Amino acid sequence: MMWKYFYSRGTYDWFNTIDELTNNYNRTKHSSILMRPADVNKSNKDQVWTTLYGYGLGEFPLPKFRVDDTVRITKYKNIFTKGYEANFTEEIFKVVKVFRGDPNMYEIESHDGEPIIGKFYEEELSAVNKKDDVYRIEKILRKRKGMVLVKWLGYDSKHNSWIPEGNIKDIE
Repeated sequence: MMWKYFYSRGTYDWFNTIDELTNNYNRTKHSSILMRPADVNKSNKDQVWTTLYGYGLGEFPLPKFRVDDTVRITKYKNIFTKGYEANFTEEIFKVVKVFRGDPNMYEIESHDGEPIIGKFYEEELSAVNKKDDVYRIEKILRKRKGMVLVKWLGYDSKHNSWIPEGNIKDIE
């Protein structure tokens, strides 16, 4: 709006027109609050808040995850790192505690019950489909009578385990 004004007047002198610009701005309907800022007052502040954020003033947004939900964590990447690989870890974690607030935060633990230090925002977690019980194998370390020792993709070596050879599926 002010750039239109500057262009039409052929000047960037805002000092003498700041009052006019401010009045015009405050008397124009805004798409974010669906009304003019000049119309906002104490009696409709709750309505404006709900329009902006989707939940009432003094309330917190509903948490995306619940206790015992399974999630993955975002991988750490540099700012300009791009790639075709997934942005979440292979390892699956369980939500242990939900901290209601704005924003909501979560405490998680690994599948063997080891707590993960810190709290995580919703944006850092991704839900895991319970039906997806397929774990990817990075490498088969050893074999013996119908059993194989496998290194799981995305997990460290303490999670290596013996599984029946028949449980391995070739999925592409």
